[in-house]
Amino acid sequence: MLANEARNRAGVAAIGSLGGGSITSIFGFMLTPALRSKRSVKLLVIAGTLLYGLGLGTAAASTRYWHLLLTQGVIAGVGNGLVQYPLATIAPEYFSGRSGKAMGLITAASGLGGLTYAPIIRMMLKNLGTRKTLGLLSLINLSTCGTIAYFAQPPRKVKARCATVPWKFAKEPVFILTIFVNLLSTLAINIPMALGPDFSRALGYSAGIGALLLAVNNGIGSPSRIAIGHIADKIGHQNTLFVAMAIITLTTWILWLVGAMIGTKCMWLTFIIIHGLLGGAFSTLCGNVTVQLFGHEMYFASAGIFSCARGVGYLAGVPIAGAILGDVKDRDAIPQDFGGMIVYVGSLLLICTACILAVRILDGRKKGWKLIA
Repeated sequence: MLANEARNRAGVAAIGSLGGGSITSIFGFMLTPALRSKRSVKLLVIAGTLLYGLGLGTAAASTRYWHLLLTQGVIAGVGNGLVQYPLATIAPEYFSGRSGKAMGLITAASGLGGLTYAPIIRMMLKNLGTRKTLGLLSLINLSTCGTIAYFAQPPRKVKARCATVPWKFAKEPVFILTIFVNLLSTLAINIPMALGPDFSRALGYSAGIGALLLAVNNGIGSPSRIAIGHIADKIGHQNTLFVAMAIITLTTWILWLVGAMIGTKCMWLTFIIIHGLLGGAFSTLCGNVTVQLFGHEMYFASAGIFSCARGVGYLAGVPIAGAILGDVKDRDAIPQDFGGMIVYVGSLLLICTACILAVRILDGRKKGWKLIA
């Protein structure tokens, strides 16, 4: 039954969330002090490389679901996070004039990797089988991440850095609202991609067309992140983030929810395209916005807290949506059955967008209002 398939997909997505480094993100604030020296950054990336390879390699021997959860989920997930977290956190400091475009290129490459990996892995699974594929992926990631570890750079030198967030600073409304922005956005943003294929089938599409729509979403997302970064450099990072999240929120309520209620395909297709174009705005701009809001002195300390919030969001968002969808009776689902889940996503995005606007206003009042920010 489609409802059971949706719950199974949510379970697989949970492993994917762990494999994406959510666990490491949750404990990102503990890694912050290590980012202040080149040696520590290299050690973190090397440790992540070894754990990533070990997790994928041992996943090849898995015989039960919990084996896969432990190996590909936890071990490889922590390793992946230890590779990505230091490098993604440091990168915004190296590009002051065109930081939006630089981070757009970085996040676009990340999305492009996922897009190209999918058909290659399907081909490998077909020709080599699951165990040999996981073993080969382990070797590939050991070699590529090892090269990354060799070239890993330390953060730029600044006059002073805070290792932790002072309590007085943590109580400021802008800081608290930014935590909510990081949490709420990641709780919601991946749900259309994770459970979208099931919704496509409920609309009457075949499983192949549902997978194709997901590929379209990912394919559009990679180049659009470069454009988002370029626009952010022109009109301001906070402004761009607010506009992007506002549009995604409106399309969730208008196109996805209304389209589900009346069961029309064209509204879902339009939503997929818009979500693909703008869904990467937060991951592209969050680091730059953090530097802009809190400065280099507080950047690492605050980025660790925000990383923790994002990790919780990435880890919990899809399983919660799957649980909401799980209330559907075991039968072939119809688009209207997804209404509660879509309202959940839309509500999270609406609150998140309101928080972004509040941050923009409060920051403008504190530092002096600027049109481009």
